[in-house]
Amino acid sequence: MRELIAAGALITGLFSGVDMEHITDTPRLVQAVTVEATGADLLQFGEGMVIGEFEGQPVVVTEEGFAMEFSGEMQAGVWSMALDVVAFNRGADSYWVQIDGQQLERPLRLPLDALKRSSFGFRLEETGTHSVRVVLREAAGSMIRHAELSRPSVQIPQPPMREELVGKHPRLLFTAEGIDAMRARLAPASRPPMLLASAMAERSEVWVPMPWPIV
Repeated sequence: MRELIAAGALITGLFSGVDMEHITDTPRLVQAVTVEATGADLLQFGEGMVIGEFEGQPVVVTEEGFAMEFSGEMQAGVWSMALDVVAFNRGADSYWVQIDGQQLERPLRLPLDALKRSSFGFRLEETGTHSVRVVLREAAGSMIRHAELSRPSVQIPQPPMREELVGKHPRLLFTAEGIDAMRARLAPASRPPMLLASAMAERSEVWVPMPWPIV
């Protein structure tokens, strides 16, 4: 059975090396939105919904038989679906999610009393026609303002130093051949050599644990 997981946990990042100008840069998760709809436009993607209003914003209100589905040609890889949604009691604060007709193991939980974003991620193994469907798990009455289907990806500040390690190892592997490249990035002529480079010079190969995965 498929499992509902956070989209960010599915990403294998293309993490780069850094230099003194970019040492505080971090990889950014970006969303390439494929389909989105707001307010009354949501009606075209399902059934069991009526137009309503919440805090001055147009929403759809779920009724018995509610279902919202996005389908079409989708590439293999990681996808994410997000809903701006609100529920008003514990008996109506979750949906089931179905990918290509297969229900995910855990329900999508909805925020109570405040319109907030609730999202989930999933992975498609093959490119082709796929469907993402959301249905009631409990009582109706929740409200949806916006829905979007997107493909998350990672943007990096610089190209990776070691292409062969991209997305494969959460640490830095340096060999003797890579020391000069790292010195050039981390220790420009105007600054004293970094201790990291000095430590690497003592061995032909050094594994350096880092607080973030950089290749």
